[in-house]
Amino acid sequence: LYELGVRAITLTWSNRNDIADGVNEECSGGGLTTFGRQVVAEMNRLGMLVDVSHIATAGFWDVIETSTKPIIATHSNAWSIHPNYRNLTDEQLLILAEQGGITGLNACKYIAGSYEESPIDALCRQIEYIQSVTGASHIGLGFDLCDSYSRAKYAPAIPEPEDNFRNHKEALLLTARLLERGMSEQTVLRLLGLNWIQYFEQVLQ
Repeated sequence: LYELGVRAITLTWSNRNDIADGVNEECSGGGLTTFGRQVVAEMNRLGMLVDVSHIATAGFWDVIETSTKPIIATHSNAWSIHPNYRNLTDEQLLILAEQGGITGLNACKYIAGSYEESPIDALCRQIEYIQSVTGASHIGLGFDLCDSYSRAKYAPAIPEPEDNFRNHKEALLLTARLLERGMSEQTVLRLLGLNWIQYFEQVLQ
C-alpha cells in the first residue's frame, strides 16, 4: 500500500478486523492484535499516518503504547460535549495532543451534536472545547461529510441530512462564526490547515 502511494490508514472501521476491535466491539475489551502492533510499527518505520478514529478504547491505548510517532484521530469529537460512542474522552484528547497528534473535527451531527442549537454553533462548541483541552495546535478539520451517493445507499430512510454542513463550501460559515465568537485569525488558520501541514511535515518522510 505504501508503494502505491498510501500515506495514512484508519486502523479499523467500527467493527473488528485483523488489526483491532472497532467501537462496535467495545464490550469485548479487545485492542490491537499482535498483527495490529506489527502494522503500527511498520507504519512508523515507513512514515505513515496512524489514524485511531473508529477504534475501540482498548485499541486506542494500545496504539498510544505502541506507536513511536504522533497519531491522529481524523474524524472524532469530544465525548464531554456530546457522548457519542465515536468520540474521545478528555484523557484521550489530551494524550493524543501531548504526543504531537491531531484531532479532526467531525461534522456528522450524530457525532458533533446539533439537536438543540444551530449546526454551526454546535461545531464551534466542539472546537472551542477541544482547544480548551489540547491547545490550538492539535485540532484540524475532518468533516466526514456524507455524500448523496452514500446517503442513498446506506441511509435512504433518513429524511434529513446527517451532517452539520450540506457540503464543504459551507465551511466558510464555520470560519465566519468562529471569528464572530472571538477566535483570533491565527487560531482559525491553525484549525483550517496549518496544524495539519505541520503534522505532515513532522511525520511523513
